[in-house]
Amino acid sequence: MEQIKKADVIKLIADLRAKGFTQEELGVALGRSGQTIWCWSSDTMPKRVPCKRDYEVLIHLLEK
Repeated sequence: MEQIKKADVIKLIADLRAKGFTQEELGVALGRSGQTIWCWSSDTMPKRVPCKRDYEVLIHLLEK
């Protein structure tokens, strides 16, 4: 199985933020904290990426 790339996660979350989502809203949609969303979108934490299910939910939110 292919791992999720950090650069893809950062771009996806940036696109969601541009669409008007806040970190807290994304956290509520996933059952995670806003801080977890921040960790996923931060270059300072290169190993923190969402699991495949959470990544797919984020993609689905972007397509709405």
